Amino acid sequence: MTKRVIIRTDSSQQIGIGHLMRCLALAEGLAKRDVQVNFICRDLSNNCSFLAEEKGFIVHRLRDDFASDAKQTINICKQISQPIDWLIVDNYTLDERWEKKLRPYVEKIMVIDDLANRRHDCDLLLDQNFYENMEIRYDKLAPMTCKKLLGPKFALLRDEFVQQRAKLRVCDGRINRILIFFGGSDPGNLTEVAIEAVRLLAREDILTDVVAGAANSKKVYLEEYCDKSPNFNFHYQIDNMAELMMEADLAIGAGGTATWERCCLGLPAVVIPIADNQIAITQNMAASGCVLDMESNDTITASVLHQLLVSLILCPSLVRFMARRNLSLIDGMGIKRIMQNMFPYDIKVRKATLADCTDVFNWRNAVESRRYSFNDELIDFDTHVKWFNNIINDDHEIMLIGEVDNNAVGVLRYKIERDCTEVSVYLVPGNYGYGYGASLLKIGNDWLHKYSPDIKHIIASVIPDNERSKIAFIKAGFYLDKVLFKKELVND
Repeated sequence: MTKRVIIRTDSSQQIGIGHLMRCLALAEGLAKRDVQVNFICRDLSNNCSFLAEEKGFIVHRLRDDFASDAKQTINICKQISQPIDWLIVDNYTLDERWEKKLRPYVEKIMVIDDLANRRHDCDLLLDQNFYENMEIRYDKLAPMTCKKLLGPKFALLRDEFVQQRAKLRVCDGRINRILIFFGGSDPGNLTEVAIEAVRLLAREDILTDVVAGAANSKKVYLEEYCDKSPNFNFHYQIDNMAELMMEADLAIGAGGTATWERCCLGLPAVVIPIADNQIAITQNMAASGCVLDMESNDTITASVLHQLLVSLILCPSLVRFMARRNLSLIDGMGIKRIMQNMFPYDIKVRKATLADCTDVFNWRNAVESRRYSFNDELIDFDTHVKWFNNIINDDHEIMLIGEVDNNAVGVLRYKIERDCTEVSVYLVPGNYGYGYGASLLKIGNDWLHKYSPDIKHIIASVIPDNERSKIAFIKAGFYLDKVLFKKELVND
């Protein structure tokens, strides 16, 4: 049966396009899993809902009449083929009163929020932002049964950022290229201030990319301004932001969604909040060493920003530090984690066959697999083939391949001794961060109990600093039984 999702969000010059863009990133991820996604947007002045249409999504437009918002949305829901699996709400003006009215017309409700300033009636709540107290912010604002997805690991980033992250170059701290971007609208015209600050550097060796969003009313002026300035490139409503961020050594911009895009690619930034909801996030990011923040956009001048840029250019070690901190905060897998919570993956296991030999060889030798293996050395192919054949033909060894949609995601290996078996698990490279490890262990345990009912115990050994694996085993129902200490004795 076709899965259906409705996304209720808005955009305008005043609101900006951040809500729409992050929802569009999630919609594209859902569409790749064959989920039908429709948007519902108010027809506000200078809205950018056409961007969703350009990506192939149906957009239903509401009259700019907030009082009848819920009624109009209900009428659209009735027109869409039932059932509607999820209603996603990303709108600061809507709360539990609106959500309760929609509840009878959808299976589940997901809310995307940043403010934590109103109650919600939802099954899933997402706040991708970085707060010191993020674990308790919504304790009294969402139902007890609501599952909360909190923090940057759930950041809504498009695939292009994940792809570019795999190509990262080492940051050496030198600033040869600067990216200026203040969101889709930039109501305070900070783009011009940043351009002037860079121009005051008078550095012909520094190239600057200036990006204006679809709702930026100054885009024509900014383009002309850049055309008259050497070493400035103007870009308008681009779809290769990740590429520009990869090429940049420093960004100057606002908070919001761009914060997590920069983090994913390890791009140091000078951040000027352009909305009240960006202030606390930016301050927390600055306190953690990810960005440099300038607190009030009302007092920002080109001269003040210029002096900060001079200081950064003279301190490459600070630039390198910010790059490392950013990379440690986000891995780019947020959308896949969210989709796993919306539509859990159907993981199946099967016994490995000789046809899997080469794939397993490549997976065992992957850096990610060897990092937490008890033997981290590269394995030669002949040795692997002999080992693999022994497992396939040994009644006391079982290897299972875990698959999602017929694509391998992980490997389980069981070594049986009487009524006990030792299990090891690793994921196919590129499948980290989705919760596959715990799911594989649970499904493997069920398989083992069905086909080898005499087995009473399953044990596992984990390298001490492999926190990800420890969590997976705990989630799969394992408990800590013993601690093994080991010491190597060597001759002098």
